[in-house]
Amino acid sequence: MNKKEMWIEYIKVFACILVAIGHFWQSMIPSNILQETDLYKWFIQTIYYFHVPLFFICSGYLYQKYSRIDSFADWRKNILKKQ
Repeated sequence: MNKKEMWIEYIKVFACILVAIGHFWQSMIPSNILQETDLYKWFIQTIYYFHVPLFFICSGYLYQKYSRIDSFADWRKNILKKQ
């Protein structure tokens, strides 16, 4: 097993924290604890446009780095290994 690169792990933790903050903040508005402001709308929109692509980029980077696929046979072997 190859050692994962720590900077990718830190980025994934950052993205998870953004998701948690977004969910927390979204629960405060219906509860009437906080009011919906322009800052709230900007923050939620920014988080949801940012964190999903960030997860995909991290996953794709790690997959490409640790999976060697040079032929159809390698691709087939890799797919069968995932099942």
